[in-house]
Amino acid sequence: MMRLANAAFVAFGFLLGTASLASAETCTTLITGKTIIGDLVVPAGMACEIDSTTVNGSVRVEQGAYFYAAVSASGPVIIYGNVTAVQCGFVAFGSSSVSVDGNIQVEGCTGPSPTQITATTISGNVECISNSGACEIGGSTVGGNLQVNDNSGGAGVTDNYVGGNLQCVGNPPSALVVNNNTVAGNKQGQCASNTSQ
Repeated sequence: MMRLANAAFVAFGFLLGTASLASAETCTTLITGKTIIGDLVVPAGMACEIDSTTVNGSVRVEQGAYFYAAVSASGPVIIYGNVTAVQCGFVAFGSSSVSVDGNIQVEGCTGPSPTQITATTISGNVECISNSGACEIGGSTVGGNLQVNDNSGGAGVTDNYVGGNLQCVGNPPSALVVNNNTVAGNKQGQCASNTSQ
């Protein structure tokens, strides 16, 4: 009897895991005016734009893919989870109507356009690390730490509020602009002082 109960429990767990995987929605075009119950995935090599949309889970941008949030600003974008873009093409957050309750990680992305996080509210941390294109973060609010490190295309970090630490390391000095950031924690590395007035 116990063996049957255990088998039923395992089967139930498998079904739950399958349901969880199935809840991810893929995006290969424009999504507008929609609530996404689970996660959103931008498949490798594809492009996705969301506008006037709520994502109750996280966003994953796969290899060589492009992700735009509210670039046309027709309505607010709310992402309740994290945004993870590893080896992507690039990501762009385009207006003050975008908020991310989790973290943003953009790492090892290849461009050709820069990663842009503009006038966006992020409750967690932001990491923009080891991208071949530039990393431009401006007019945004970051509740946690902001790291802008080792971006070979350079970096622009201007007019942001950072609730934790602001760290910039290893970006080409000739392609670096740092100006007018308010930081509750520490300013570290290349972001310790302004590079433009």
